Amino acid sequence: MNDLFYHISYFLQINVLSLFWVFRLERRRMFALRVTLSAVLSAGIMLLVSFLTSLFSSSNWFLFSLPYMTMLVSLGASYFVCFDISVPRALLLILLPTTAQLCGSAIGTFSSYWIELPEGMFYIRDIVVTVMMCFVSLALTSIFDDVAFRDGRIYAIVLASCYFVVLCIFVLNGFGPGITDDFARYVLIPGYRFLMSAFVFFLVFSMLGLTNMLYRKNIAERLLAEEGKQYEFKRELIELVNIRYHDIKHMRGGQAGGADVDAYGTMIDCGNVALDTVLTEKNLICGTNGIDFSVMADGRLLGHMEPSDIYVLFGNALDNAIECLSGLPENERHMKLTVRSVRDLISIRCENTCHTVPRFVGGLPQTTKGRAIDHGFGTKSIAAICEKYGGRLRMTADGELFVLSVLLPSKK
Repeated sequence: MNDLFYHISYFLQINVLSLFWVFRLERRRMFALRVTLSAVLSAGIMLLVSFLTSLFSSSNWFLFSLPYMTMLVSLGASYFVCFDISVPRALLLILLPTTAQLCGSAIGTFSSYWIELPEGMFYIRDIVVTVMMCFVSLALTSIFDDVAFRDGRIYAIVLASCYFVVLCIFVLNGFGPGITDDFARYVLIPGYRFLMSAFVFFLVFSMLGLTNMLYRKNIAERLLAEEGKQYEFKRELIELVNIRYHDIKHMRGGQAGGADVDAYGTMIDCGNVALDTVLTEKNLICGTNGIDFSVMADGRLLGHMEPSDIYVLFGNALDNAIECLSGLPENERHMKLTVRSVRDLISIRCENTCHTVPRFVGGLPQTTKGRAIDHGFGTKSIAAICEKYGGRLRMTADGELFVLSVLLPSKK
Protein backbone atom coordinates (compact mmCIF):
# COMPACT_ATOMS: atom_id res chain seq x y z
CA MET A 1 0.00 0.00 0.00
CA ASN A 2 2.87 2.36 0.78
CA ASP A 3 4.35 1.77 -2.66
CA LEU A 4 1.01 2.63 -4.29
CA PHE A 5 0.84 5.84 -2.24
CA TYR A 6 4.33 6.85 -3.38
CA HIS A 7 3.48 6.03 -7.01
CA ILE A 8 0.30 8.13 -6.90
CA SER A 9 2.17 10.98 -5.22
CA TYR A 10 4.91 10.87 -7.87
CA PHE A 11 2.32 10.74 -10.66
CA LEU A 12 0.56 13.86 -9.34
CA GLN A 13 3.81 15.77 -8.71
CA ILE A 14 5.16 15.11 -12.21
CA ASN A 15 1.92 16.14 -13.90
CA VAL A 16 1.60 19.32 -11.85
CA LEU A 17 5.22 20.33 -12.50
CA SER A 18 4.89 19.61 -16.23
CA LEU A 19 2.20 22.31 -16.51
CA PHE A 20 4.84 25.05 -16.19
CA TRP A 21 6.69 23.85 -19.30
CA VAL A 22 3.90 23.03 -21.74
CA PHE A 23 1.75 26.16 -21.75
CA ARG A 24 3.64 27.59 -24.76
CA LEU A 25 3.12 24.47 -26.89
CA GLU A 26 0.69 24.47 -29.79
CA ARG A 27 -2.40 22.49 -28.85
CA ARG A 28 -3.98 19.90 -31.09
CA ARG A 29 -7.65 19.85 -32.05
CA MET A 30 -10.10 18.66 -29.36
CA PHE A 31 -7.48 19.46 -26.75
CA ALA A 32 -9.75 18.98 -23.70
CA LEU A 33 -10.80 15.51 -24.85
CA ARG A 34 -7.20 14.52 -25.58
CA VAL A 35 -6.05 15.71 -22.13
CA THR A 36 -8.84 13.78 -20.41
CA LEU A 37 -8.12 10.55 -22.27
CA SER A 38 -4.36 10.91 -21.70
CA ALA A 39 -4.84 11.46 -17.96
CA VAL A 40 -7.14 8.43 -17.65
CA LEU A 41 -4.84 6.16 -19.65
CA SER A 42 -1.72 7.33 -17.83
CA ALA A 43 -3.33 6.78 -14.44
CA GLY A 44 -4.52 3.35 -15.52
CA ILE A 45 -1.07 2.34 -16.75
CA MET A 46 0.52 3.63 -13.55
CA LEU A 47 -1.88 1.61 -11.37
CA LEU A 48 -1.42 -1.51 -13.48
CA VAL A 49 2.38 -1.39 -13.37
CA SER A 50 2.31 -0.63 -9.66
CA PHE A 51 0.10 -3.67 -9.05
CA LEU A 52 2.25 -5.98 -11.20
CA THR A 53 5.51 -4.98 -9.49
CA SER A 54 3.91 -5.56 -6.07
CA LEU A 55 3.37 -9.24 -6.97
CA PHE A 56 7.10 -9.95 -6.82
CA SER A 57 8.24 -10.98 -3.38
CA SER A 58 11.78 -9.74 -3.95
CA SER A 59 12.55 -6.28 -5.24
CA ASN A 60 15.58 -4.86 -7.00
CA TRP A 61 16.44 -1.46 -8.37
CA PHE A 62 14.79 -2.21 -11.71
CA LEU A 63 11.46 -3.28 -10.23
CA PHE A 64 11.60 -0.34 -7.82
CA SER A 65 12.20 2.16 -10.65
CA LEU A 66 9.90 0.58 -13.27
CA PRO A 67 6.66 2.33 -12.18
CA TYR A 68 8.38 5.72 -12.13
CA MET A 69 10.01 5.26 -15.54
CA THR A 70 6.69 3.99 -16.95
CA MET A 71 5.01 7.17 -15.78
CA LEU A 72 7.63 9.26 -17.59
CA VAL A 73 7.06 7.31 -20.81
CA SER A 74 3.31 7.84 -20.51
CA LEU A 75 3.93 11.55 -19.87
CA GLY A 76 5.93 11.81 -23.10
CA ALA A 77 3.19 9.96 -24.99
CA SER A 78 0.65 12.42 -23.59
CA TYR A 79 2.68 15.31 -25.01
CA PHE A 80 2.38 13.84 -28.51
CA VAL A 81 -1.33 13.20 -28.09
CA CYS A 82 -2.18 16.67 -26.80
CA PHE A 83 0.40 18.97 -28.43
CA ASP A 84 2.10 19.50 -31.78
CA ILE A 85 5.62 18.76 -30.55
CA SER A 86 8.89 17.32 -31.86
CA VAL A 87 10.67 14.34 -30.28
CA PRO A 88 13.65 16.40 -28.95
CA ARG A 89 11.39 18.94 -27.30
CA ALA A 90 9.25 16.17 -25.80
CA LEU A 91 12.38 14.61 -24.31
CA LEU A 92 13.36 17.97 -22.87
CA LEU A 93 9.91 18.56 -21.40
CA ILE A 94 9.99 15.14 -19.73
CA LEU A 95 13.38 15.91 -18.25
CA LEU A 96 12.51 19.28 -16.69
CA PRO A 97 9.58 18.24 -14.40
CA THR A 98 11.42 15.00 -13.57
CA THR A 99 14.47 16.91 -12.42
CA ALA A 100 12.33 19.37 -10.46
CA GLN A 101 10.58 16.48 -8.69
CA LEU A 102 13.89 14.79 -7.84
CA CYS A 103 15.21 18.04 -6.37
CA GLY A 104 12.04 18.51 -4.33
CA SER A 105 11.90 14.92 -3.07
CA ALA A 106 15.55 15.09 -2.03
CA ILE A 107 14.86 18.23 0.00
CA GLY A 108 11.75 16.60 1.50
CA THR A 109 13.57 13.39 2.47
CA PHE A 110 16.49 15.29 3.96
CA SER A 111 14.27 17.66 5.96
CA SER A 112 11.98 14.89 7.26
CA TYR A 113 15.03 13.10 8.68
CA TRP A 114 15.95 16.09 10.81
CA ILE A 115 12.39 17.06 11.69
CA GLU A 116 11.47 13.41 12.39
CA LEU A 117 8.13 13.72 10.62
CA PRO A 118 5.75 10.80 11.35
CA GLU A 119 5.39 8.42 8.42
CA GLY A 120 1.67 9.11 8.11
CA MET A 121 2.40 12.81 7.55
CA PHE A 122 4.64 12.32 4.52
CA TYR A 123 1.89 13.57 2.22
CA ILE A 124 2.23 17.03 3.80
CA ARG A 125 5.94 16.95 3.06
CA ASP A 126 5.24 16.07 -0.59
CA ILE A 127 2.72 18.88 -0.94
CA VAL A 128 5.11 21.44 0.54
CA VAL A 129 8.08 20.47 -1.64
CA THR A 130 5.87 20.29 -4.76
CA VAL A 131 4.60 23.83 -4.14
CA MET A 132 8.19 24.96 -3.60
CA MET A 133 9.33 23.40 -6.90
CA CYS A 134 6.33 24.98 -8.63
CA PHE A 135 7.70 28.39 -7.63
CA VAL A 136 11.14 27.39 -8.89
CA SER A 137 9.68 26.22 -12.21
CA LEU A 138 7.69 29.44 -12.53
CA ALA A 139 10.82 31.51 -11.92
CA LEU A 140 12.79 29.56 -14.54
CA THR A 141 10.08 29.84 -17.19
CA SER A 142 9.92 33.60 -16.63
CA ILE A 143 13.67 33.90 -17.24
CA PHE A 144 13.76 31.85 -20.45
CA ASP A 145 11.18 32.95 -23.00
CA ASP A 146 11.66 29.91 -25.20
CA VAL A 147 12.31 26.47 -23.73
CA ALA A 148 13.90 24.90 -26.79
CA PHE A 149 17.32 24.06 -28.09
CA ARG A 150 18.15 25.38 -31.55
CA ASP A 151 21.16 23.22 -32.34
CA GLY A 152 20.64 19.51 -32.99
CA ARG A 153 24.14 18.57 -31.84
CA ILE A 154 23.70 20.32 -28.52
CA TYR A 155 20.30 18.63 -28.22
CA ALA A 156 21.92 15.20 -28.48
CA ILE A 157 24.81 15.94 -26.11
CA VAL A 158 22.74 17.62 -23.42
CA LEU A 159 19.81 15.23 -23.47
CA ALA A 160 22.03 12.14 -23.47
CA SER A 161 24.10 13.51 -20.58
CA CYS A 162 21.06 14.54 -18.56
CA TYR A 163 19.20 11.28 -19.07
CA PHE A 164 22.28 9.34 -18.03
CA VAL A 165 22.43 11.34 -14.80
CA VAL A 166 18.71 10.81 -14.17
CA LEU A 167 19.08 7.06 -14.80
CA CYS A 168 21.91 6.94 -12.25
CA ILE A 169 19.61 8.65 -9.75
CA PHE A 170 16.85 6.11 -10.38
CA VAL A 171 19.29 3.23 -9.94
CA LEU A 172 20.55 4.69 -6.68
CA ASN A 173 16.99 5.24 -5.47
CA GLY A 174 16.29 1.58 -6.25
CA PHE A 175 18.94 0.50 -3.78
CA GLY A 176 17.63 2.92 -1.14
CA PRO A 177 15.02 0.63 0.52
CA GLY A 178 17.70 -2.01 1.15
CA ILE A 179 20.00 0.39 3.00
CA THR A 180 19.59 0.05 6.77
CA ASP A 181 21.74 2.97 7.86
CA ASP A 182 19.35 5.93 8.31
CA PHE A 183 22.00 8.59 7.77
CA ALA A 184 23.02 7.09 4.42
CA ARG A 185 19.40 6.48 3.39
CA TYR A 186 17.93 9.84 4.39
CA VAL A 187 20.92 12.18 4.12
CA LEU A 188 23.68 10.90 1.83
CA ILE A 189 21.51 9.46 -0.94
CA PRO A 190 19.07 12.45 -1.00
CA GLY A 191 22.05 14.80 -0.93
CA TYR A 192 23.52 13.05 -3.96
CA ARG A 193 20.13 13.12 -5.66
CA PHE A 194 19.77 16.83 -5.05
CA LEU A 195 23.26 17.67 -6.30
CA MET A 196 22.85 15.60 -9.47
CA SER A 197 19.40 17.04 -10.17
CA ALA A 198 20.70 20.56 -9.65
CA PHE A 199 23.56 19.75 -12.03
CA VAL A 200 21.04 18.66 -14.68
CA PHE A 201 19.15 21.95 -14.24
CA PHE A 202 22.39 23.90 -14.54
CA LEU A 203 23.44 22.00 -17.66
CA VAL A 204 20.06 22.36 -19.36
CA PHE A 205 19.68 26.07 -18.77
CA SER A 206 23.31 26.82 -19.53
CA MET A 207 22.82 25.19 -22.91
CA LEU A 208 19.53 27.05 -23.39
CA GLY A 209 21.31 30.35 -22.80
CA LEU A 210 24.20 29.38 -25.06
CA THR A 211 22.05 28.18 -27.95
CA ASN A 212 19.76 31.21 -27.76
CA MET A 213 22.85 33.44 -27.85
CA LEU A 214 24.21 31.56 -30.87
CA TYR A 215 20.80 31.79 -32.52
CA ARG A 216 20.75 35.56 -32.07
CA LYS A 217 24.32 35.82 -33.33
CA ASN A 218 23.59 33.80 -36.47
CA ILE A 219 20.47 35.83 -37.22
CA ALA A 220 22.38 39.08 -36.76
CA GLU A 221 25.18 37.90 -39.06
CA ARG A 222 22.70 36.88 -41.74
CA LEU A 223 20.96 40.25 -41.46
CA LEU A 224 24.27 42.09 -41.75
CA ALA A 225 25.20 40.08 -44.84
CA GLU A 226 21.79 40.69 -46.39
CA GLU A 227 21.94 44.41 -45.64
CA GLY A 228 25.40 44.51 -47.25
CA LYS A 229 23.92 43.02 -50.44
CA GLN A 230 21.07 45.55 -50.29
CA TYR A 231 23.58 48.36 -50.00
CA GLU A 232 25.41 47.30 -53.18
CA PHE A 233 22.13 46.98 -55.08
CA LYS A 234 20.74 50.32 -53.89
CA ARG A 235 24.04 52.11 -54.50
CA GLU A 236 24.05 50.96 -58.12
CA LEU A 237 20.37 51.81 -58.50
CA ILE A 238 20.78 55.33 -57.09
CA GLU A 239 23.86 55.92 -59.27
CA LEU A 240 21.82 54.91 -62.31
CA VAL A 241 18.94 57.19 -61.32
CA ASN A 242 21.39 60.01 -60.68
CA ILE A 243 22.88 59.61 -64.17
CA ARG A 244 19.44 59.62 -65.74
CA TYR A 245 18.50 62.71 -63.71
CA HIS A 246 21.51 64.63 -64.96
CA ASP A 247 20.93 63.44 -68.54
CA ILE A 248 17.34 64.69 -68.46
CA LYS A 249 18.41 67.93 -66.83
CA HIS A 250 21.05 68.44 -69.56
CA MET A 251 18.52 67.69 -72.31
CA ARG A 252 16.25 70.39 -70.88
CA GLY A 253 18.96 72.99 -70.85
CA GLY A 254 19.80 72.78 -67.18
CA GLN A 255 16.19 72.73 -65.98
CA ALA A 256 15.02 69.34 -64.68
CA GLY A 257 11.33 70.22 -64.55
CA GLY A 258 8.46 67.92 -63.78
CA ALA A 259 7.36 66.70 -60.37
CA ASP A 260 8.70 63.16 -60.85
CA VAL A 261 12.08 64.36 -62.03
CA ASP A 262 12.27 66.98 -59.30
CA ALA A 263 11.91 64.23 -56.71
CA TYR A 264 15.35 63.00 -57.73
CA GLY A 265 16.74 66.38 -56.80
CA THR A 266 16.62 65.11 -53.23
CA MET A 267 19.88 63.24 -53.86
CA ILE A 268 22.24 63.84 -50.95
CA ASP A 269 25.94 64.38 -51.52
CA CYS A 270 27.99 64.48 -48.32
CA GLY A 271 31.32 63.15 -49.59
CA ASN A 272 30.87 59.41 -48.93
CA VAL A 273 29.25 57.08 -51.45
CA ALA A 274 27.87 54.66 -48.85
CA LEU A 275 26.44 57.43 -46.68
CA ASP A 276 25.05 59.20 -49.76
CA THR A 277 23.30 55.98 -50.75
CA VAL A 278 21.58 55.34 -47.43
CA LEU A 279 20.69 59.01 -46.83
CA THR A 280 19.23 59.42 -50.32
CA GLU A 281 17.19 56.27 -49.89
CA LYS A 282 15.83 57.35 -46.49
CA ASN A 283 15.27 60.90 -47.73
CA LEU A 284 12.99 59.61 -50.47
CA ILE A 285 11.10 57.51 -47.90
CA CYS A 286 10.74 60.56 -45.64
CA GLY A 287 9.35 62.60 -48.52
CA THR A 288 6.78 59.90 -49.22
CA ASN A 289 5.72 59.73 -45.55
CA GLY A 290 5.64 63.46 -44.85
CA ILE A 291 8.68 63.42 -42.56
CA ASP A 292 10.84 66.53 -42.22
CA PHE A 293 14.39 65.18 -42.52
CA SER A 294 17.33 67.53 -42.07
CA VAL A 295 20.93 66.42 -42.61
CA MET A 296 24.25 68.03 -41.69
CA ALA A 297 26.86 65.37 -42.37
CA ASP A 298 30.49 65.34 -43.38
CA GLY A 299 30.79 61.90 -44.94
CA ARG A 300 34.54 62.26 -45.45
CA LEU A 301 35.00 61.59 -41.72
CA LEU A 302 33.78 58.02 -42.27
CA GLY A 303 36.33 57.11 -44.93
CA HIS A 304 37.94 54.46 -42.70
CA MET A 305 34.68 52.52 -42.29
CA GLU A 306 33.56 49.71 -44.56
CA PRO A 307 30.68 50.80 -46.83
CA SER A 308 28.43 47.96 -45.64
CA ASP A 309 28.99 48.99 -42.00
CA ILE A 310 28.02 52.58 -42.81
CA TYR A 311 24.89 51.37 -44.56
CA VAL A 312 23.87 49.10 -41.67
CA LEU A 313 24.59 51.65 -38.93
CA PHE A 314 22.80 54.60 -40.51
CA GLY A 315 20.13 52.46 -42.17
CA ASN A 316 19.01 50.87 -38.91
CA ALA A 317 19.16 54.14 -36.99
CA LEU A 318 17.06 55.97 -39.58
CA ASP A 319 14.65 53.06 -40.08
CA ASN A 320 13.90 53.03 -36.35
CA ALA A 321 13.31 56.78 -36.38
CA ILE A 322 11.06 56.59 -39.46
CA GLU A 323 9.03 53.79 -37.89
CA CYS A 324 8.54 55.86 -34.75
CA LEU A 325 7.56 59.00 -36.68
CA SER A 326 5.09 57.20 -38.94
CA GLY A 327 2.69 56.84 -36.01
CA LEU A 328 2.71 60.58 -35.16
CA PRO A 329 0.68 63.45 -36.64
CA GLU A 330 2.34 64.82 -39.77
CA ASN A 331 3.17 68.18 -38.17
CA GLU A 332 5.27 66.37 -35.53
CA ARG A 333 7.31 64.20 -37.88
CA HIS A 334 10.78 65.70 -37.49
CA MET A 335 14.09 63.90 -37.80
CA LYS A 336 17.62 65.29 -37.75
CA LEU A 337 20.99 63.71 -38.46
CA THR A 338 24.43 65.22 -37.89
CA VAL A 339 27.87 63.78 -38.56
CA ARG A 340 30.68 66.08 -37.45
CA SER A 341 34.15 66.13 -35.95
CA VAL A 342 34.52 66.83 -32.25
CA ARG A 343 38.19 67.10 -31.31
CA ASP A 344 39.64 63.67 -32.17
CA LEU A 345 36.25 61.97 -32.35
CA ILE A 346 33.50 61.56 -34.90
CA SER A 347 30.09 62.47 -33.51
CA ILE A 348 27.01 60.86 -35.05
CA ARG A 349 23.68 62.03 -33.69
CA CYS A 350 20.23 61.04 -34.89
CA GLU A 351 17.20 62.49 -33.13
CA ASN A 352 13.49 62.27 -33.79
CA THR A 353 10.24 63.23 -32.12
CA CYS A 354 9.11 60.49 -29.73
CA HIS A 355 6.37 60.81 -27.10
CA THR A 356 6.79 57.34 -25.61
CA VAL A 357 9.68 56.22 -23.42
CA PRO A 358 10.73 52.65 -24.28
CA ARG A 359 12.05 50.20 -21.71
CA PHE A 360 15.84 50.08 -21.82
CA VAL A 361 17.84 46.95 -20.98
CA GLY A 362 21.61 47.11 -21.16
CA GLY A 363 21.38 50.58 -22.69
CA LEU A 364 19.28 49.38 -25.65
CA PRO A 365 15.53 49.94 -26.11
CA GLN A 366 13.50 46.74 -26.00
CA THR A 367 11.36 45.80 -28.96
CA THR A 368 7.57 45.84 -28.74
CA LYS A 369 7.20 43.37 -31.64
CA GLY A 370 6.16 39.99 -30.26
CA ARG A 371 8.92 37.82 -28.78
CA ALA A 372 12.11 39.66 -27.96
CA ILE A 373 14.24 36.78 -29.19
CA ASP A 374 13.07 37.26 -32.79
CA HIS A 375 13.38 41.07 -32.92
CA GLY A 376 15.62 43.93 -31.84
CA PHE A 377 18.47 43.00 -34.16
CA GLY A 378 18.66 46.53 -35.61
CA THR A 379 19.87 48.15 -32.41
CA LYS A 380 22.14 45.18 -31.72
CA SER A 381 23.69 45.62 -35.18
CA ILE A 382 24.36 49.29 -34.42
CA ALA A 383 25.97 48.35 -31.10
CA ALA A 384 28.11 45.68 -32.79
CA ILE A 385 29.41 48.14 -35.40
CA CYS A 386 30.21 50.74 -32.72
CA GLU A 387 32.15 48.11 -30.82
CA LYS A 388 33.95 47.05 -34.00
CA TYR A 389 35.37 50.56 -34.49
CA GLY A 390 36.07 51.19 -30.80
CA GLY A 391 33.20 53.62 -30.39
CA ARG A 392 30.51 54.30 -27.83
CA LEU A 393 26.75 54.12 -28.32
CA ARG A 394 24.15 55.91 -26.23
CA MET A 395 20.37 55.98 -26.67
CA THR A 396 18.05 58.18 -24.61
CA ALA A 397 14.38 59.14 -24.58
CA ASP A 398 12.71 61.84 -22.46
CA GLY A 399 9.13 61.78 -23.76
CA GLU A 400 9.82 64.46 -26.38
CA LEU A 401 12.89 63.27 -28.30
CA PHE A 402 14.58 59.97 -28.92
CA VAL A 403 18.31 60.52 -29.37
CA LEU A 404 20.86 58.05 -30.72
CA SER A 405 24.42 59.27 -30.32
CA VAL A 406 27.62 57.55 -31.41
CA LEU A 407 31.19 58.60 -30.74
CA LEU A 408 33.85 56.97 -32.92
CA PRO A 409 37.60 57.47 -32.93
CA SER A 410 38.73 59.36 -36.04
CA LYS A 411 40.74 57.48 -38.66
CA LYS A 412 43.91 59.15 -37.35
